[in-house]
Amino acid sequence: MKRYLFCTAILVALIKGEGFSQNLELNCTQKLRTARATYEQGRLHEMRTLLEGCLKSGFTETEKVEAYRLLVLTYIYLEEPEQADAAMINLLSTDHFFEINEAVDPVEFKSLYKKFRTKPVFSYGAKFGVNTNQVNVIENHYIWAAAKGKGTYKSNAGINGTLLFEKNLKENLIINPEIMYSGSSFIYSNSDISTSDDQQSNDRAEFTITQSRLLLNLLVQYKFSKGKLDKTLSPYIAIGPSIGYLMNSSFGGDLTVGNQITIPNIPTKENYKTLTYAVTAAAGIKYKVGAFYLTADVRYVRGLVNVVKEDNRYKPTITNELLWNYGYVDNDFNLSQTMVNIGLIVPYFNPKKLIK
Repeated sequence: MKRYLFCTAILVALIKGEGFSQNLELNCTQKLRTARATYEQGRLHEMRTLLEGCLKSGFTETEKVEAYRLLVLTYIYLEEPEQADAAMINLLSTDHFFEINEAVDPVEFKSLYKKFRTKPVFSYGAKFGVNTNQVNVIENHYIWAAAKGKGTYKSNAGINGTLLFEKNLKENLIINPEIMYSGSSFIYSNSDISTSDDQQSNDRAEFTITQSRLLLNLLVQYKFSKGKLDKTLSPYIAIGPSIGYLMNSSFGGDLTVGNQITIPNIPTKENYKTLTYAVTAAAGIKYKVGAFYLTADVRYVRGLVNVVKEDNRYKPTITNELLWNYGYVDNDFNLSQTMVNIGLIVPYFNPKKLIK
């Protein structure tokens, strides 16, 4: 019986608490209606007392924005500039994307708004995506003089991961440095490796080269303005240099010279340059969702330098296993990539008065 009474008391308390919360919300909504009427009637000295309690607890975010707007106007007309500034800071902190209504807002309100920093100080975010690789051969190299088949390269899919930073230089111009992890993989195939004159020879090579790099992309974005559409949808283009740092490289695959030989993964980092250079060009779009942006881009990274260490090509201490055991030597090539990325961008706001 005691347990039943205890459970009943808790249930009643919960119902009353929910009812109290609903009544508080209802009362605050009614207070906002009253505040609108009070402001229209010019009873400005009553506004602070009327709104203060619900601003602390009770208003929804949309109601808070309207209440702070009314307070800004109230303090402007009461000639209390410090209070008007404080209310404007609260307004912009509540709704970071608040914008004036040129057709409705009074001139004094618009003038005060324009004295504040209302744009993001900077933005940060992350992207993830996939890539394909384009191997651009600069010069072919061979081990056996009689085997002159140049071979072909075919890309495997790779993955990207990016941390990004954005800061507006001007309304449409944004600096956009990035740190990107890029994994690349491509297949080298050559069906003309035989040194004999036998036209029916099945000798062939198919090797997979897998590499990972850390890229520093120093991009500059240009954002296209679309009027009202610009508030939610922002297309842009970007371009800039990229510096690549080789983290890992490995080699494996199959070689058929009479019999098929499976080659286990062999580390080959020393065969390639640690730093490489490229130019990145991108086209993307940002879509505003609540307090952040979803983003997607397509980009092309054009390699500018030979990634192979020419001086190490035939050094036995580095390439002995590939060179003598499997008959492979790197061609000179640069590596380009086509990428598709999606991600999330979070703007950081810090509203403050810029003009006294």
